[in-house]
Amino acid sequence: MVLARLEAKGLSVAGRRVLDLGCGLGGYTEALRERGAWVVAADLSARTLAELGSTSPRVCADALALPFADDAFDLVFCASLIEHVADGPALLRGVLRVVRAGGYGYVSFPPFYSPRGGHQFAPYHLLGECVATWLYLRTRARRIPAWQRSIVAEGGSYSRAYHGFGLHRVTIAAARRWAVHAGWEVLSLSTRFSPVNTARWPVIGEFLTWHAEFLLRKPP
Repeated sequence: MVLARLEAKGLSVAGRRVLDLGCGLGGYTEALRERGAWVVAADLSARTLAELGSTSPRVCADALALPFADDAFDLVFCASLIEHVADGPALLRGVLRVVRAGGYGYVSFPPFYSPRGGHQFAPYHLLGECVATWLYLRTRARRIPAWQRSIVAEGGSYSRAYHGFGLHRVTIAAARRWAVHAGWEVLSLSTRFSPVNTARWPVIGEFLTWHAEFLLRKPP
């Protein structure tokens, strides 16, 4: 669905060099490959990469210190990652570096103040970190698997969630500002999973947008 939306905007991945940054279990890696892209799967977790069900090249890499040459890719696909890095602006600058002139960046995430912005802590995340983690454990602990409990923020801090990868307050307005300051052209801002593009609504869109997606281009 995501790739079909990109194709509808005129961006076909066929024949392109693509970096799936923060690839996780590789769902998008395979979807990109099936559409004819040459894909590199990159993730911070070596364990996740080892379990990846894909024949694409795999690289264990920190998204804030990408081990790739300048202008190495036609597209960097970055879904649900920016809210898990401590420095969103640095991520966007690094992605810009490894994309060729005229190439693209795809960045998507659930805005922090939206219904899903707190991830597993939602909707308690709007009450503050300590309250959210406390309520999460008290109301859902018996219904979640042990592995999922291990990603709860330690000490009531979102920055220590997800085994230390963190959960950070990324908003639509901030992501747009970071992208522009990094040197990207913002080609489109849209809303996934909804026919109404609430992501473009000032202020209220931060609360109504379940998942925002940016299509960016590096100036030629």
